[in-house]
Amino acid sequence: MRFSLANADNPLKKKLEDQKIIIGTWINTLRDPLIARVVAWAGFDYVFIDLEHSGITESQLLDMCLIARECGVTPIVRPTNPFNLQNNGRLLDIGAAGMIIPHVQDAAEVKEIIASTKFFNSGTRGYCARTVNSGFERNDRESLERADEDTVLVAQFEDPATIEKADEILSLQGIDICIVGRGDLAHTMGFSGNVKDPQIGAEVEKVIASSRRNGVAPGLLVNNIDEAKEWIAKGIRCITYSNELALLQGAYQTVLQELRA
Repeated sequence: MRFSLANADNPLKKKLEDQKIIIGTWINTLRDPLIARVVAWAGFDYVFIDLEHSGITESQLLDMCLIARECGVTPIVRPTNPFNLQNNGRLLDIGAAGMIIPHVQDAAEVKEIIASTKFFNSGTRGYCARTVNSGFERNDRESLERADEDTVLVAQFEDPATIEKADEILSLQGIDICIVGRGDLAHTMGFSGNVKDPQIGAEVEKVIASSRRNGVAPGLLVNNIDEAKEWIAKGIRCITYSNELALLQGAYQTVLQELRA
């Protein structure tokens, strides 16, 4: 069935409501929209598409999001600048089912960003009659309300000072998932390149505790199965496993090593 807000809810929202562990991956290097179909074929629940550190264009993003949504995978975009509030609605219009808010600083800024993704309840998102996000159906009040409900928002913590404000931020209505950017966090704390330092882990556990208090799903990027199991045991429910480039490189390298041996 073709995707349309008139006949399909965001499946990720239901899994979050049911307290299920959800598994996704990053796309942050390859720009061919067909990578979204490969991710869907593998069975991931969602895909994070990175605009902050990639050369992916908005045209390529549109195609990626459309393919992902047609295949039942939830595409969530990390924008170049989430503080460009008008552009947040544009990213959703062209197909993103949600948005990562990187480098969160305080509740006031996050509240404005949340409003930029919503039509109602003090939302500031602009109206367009037909969009990729509406499945090219004409938007009416019901579909706009559905869009508000189904849009997934992810708060990304990357600074220990902001982690101390986690309760204030995660108590805001509209945040569904919180993640810790351990790479930036480690760099900020003086452990550049060492995301497994115990002090980094302690900061992640602070965010997990805050997420539980505020009914938000805690998430984390992991790069191997053992690490995934470790963090699931500690309460992580949103496992983002590696990225398309690392997985491709790893598969090629493993096969090549075995063949040469």
